[in-house]
Amino acid sequence: MTQSQAQMLLDMLRSASPDATGLWPSGCTIAVNDVDDPAAFAALAVLLESESDSVRANAAWVLGYAGNPEALETLEPLLRDKSPNVRLRAAEAVAKFGAVDDMIPALAELIAADPNPLTRLLAIHALYITRDHPDAVAALRMASDDSDTAVREAALRMIAGHTPWK
Repeated sequence: MTQSQAQMLLDMLRSASPDATGLWPSGCTIAVNDVDDPAAFAALAVLLESESDSVRANAAWVLGYAGNPEALETLEPLLRDKSPNVRLRAAEAVAKFGAVDDMIPALAELIAADPNPLTRLLAIHALYITRDHPDAVAALRMASDDSDTAVREAALRMIAGHTPWK
């Protein structure tokens, strides 16, 4: 059943697209929320590796919008994706969920090296739940010297114990 659930989700992600307002069909989020098996999301992550950038970016967006905590396993590899747009969408999705400890290294890599300041900023927001973890603290300290003002300020706010957004 796990593989068939993953394939069903992939087929949906290939064919769905947001409407003019940017919202995805509710069937997409319902389908994601109907899956409660982490193994199905792990299988989806493997299937996504061979998909186009747009399908991987759509997957990150839909998984984040749906808010299914079981989907976190699918988002982690997308944080390290070769496509800047996929990394951005994955960081946005994780920022909506809040990262788990296993994601801190991938988020720290984004904070340290992603060329897009918005991706770095979203990675900082994603660390909110794990902000007291030593690796998250190290990533936030590194971000406090970022070349982008918004990234620096968000990191400093979180280090000070505040939310990274104003």
